Amino acid sequence: MSTPSRPRLTLFRAEGAPLREDMMYFAQDQGDALRRIQNANEAGFGDGHALTCLYRSPDPKGVSLCWGWFRPGYITPRHSHDADCIYYLLGGTLQVGATVLGQGDGVFVPASATYTLTAGPEGAQLLEFRNATHFDVSLAAGGEGHWAKLLEAVQANHPRWTDGSPPPGPQVHATALPPGGH
Repeated sequence: MSTPSRPRLTLFRAEGAPLREDMMYFAQDQGDALRRIQNANEAGFGDGHALTCLYRSPDPKGVSLCWGWFRPGYITPRHSHDADCIYYLLGGTLQVGATVLGQGDGVFVPASATYTLTAGPEGAQLLEFRNATHFDVSLAAGGEGHWAKLLEAVQANHPRWTDGSPPPGPQVHATALPPGGH
């Protein structure tokens, strides 16, 4: 009888950690929404964000961790995923619904929840934790007003998206443990 393999300690580094194309994919039957996102990309939408996958478990049922930078005024399309996600804001501001999050804030987005995110005037630097190594993107149907707002944001902010750097990240202040403390 063989012993099941146990997960091993895995180190990762930020350098050379590309977002894998086979990690996030568009769900089937997106209809008109795919045409709309293609139109937005032609207008420069893709320049409004950068994502890097820092860690992706080799186990298909594992987890993933990505770093993201949403440039000033960037708006995500209304969408959902088939995996849970936690966004943790490292710097800048991020609007989720009517709530504005700042450095150190976060949001849990359960699988299948439809949402949109809007970066503030400095942009938003964030970490994205998922309980999956592969997940889909389902663009929300309809929403003429949302797509118009997204395209307006691209046109208004695109000139600022080609320059600059992410907003500053957190200042970490470690507290020393007492001798023998854990």
